[in-house]
Formats: sequence, C-alpha cells, structure tokens
Amino acid sequence: MATKQVLLVFEIYESSKLVEKIEQKSFAGIIDRDNVHRLLGQTGFEVRAEFGSYEFKKPKQGDELLIVEAVKKGG
Repeated sequence: MATKQVLLVFEIYESSKLVEKIEQKSFAGIIDRDNVHRLLGQTGFEVRAEFGSYEFKKPKQGDELLIVEAVKKGG
C-alpha cells in the first residue's frame, strides 16, 4: 500500500471573518476500490453507494477520488 503525506486545513469563519485556522499534517494510505470493498466486507460492512466526486457523480476508472457510503450489516 502506498502512502502520501496530506495537509488538512480547517478554517472557522464568523461574519465572513476568519477567526481560527487549524492545520493538521498526516499520512494517508492509498488503496484501490477492490481492497476498499474487501476490507469493508471483512469488517461487517456493505457498500450502499459510491461516488467519484463531491458532486456525487458516478465513479469512473482512473478517478483519483472514491467516496464510499457503507453501513454495518444488520444495523
């Protein structure tokens, strides 16, 4: 599994003015869709929906982003 260092930036605004900014560096594991499905299945989850963008578009081969909605089986 490959990893990438990522920087998450959280900004809090009040009345259109930035009042707080938090930056968090971390590492993210990069895995493919098949492994996501396998790991979810092994831990008792089932996939409800998948998206290839934050606009809820259907994922396509080669997309860099995969958003997965999963629910616990029997829950």
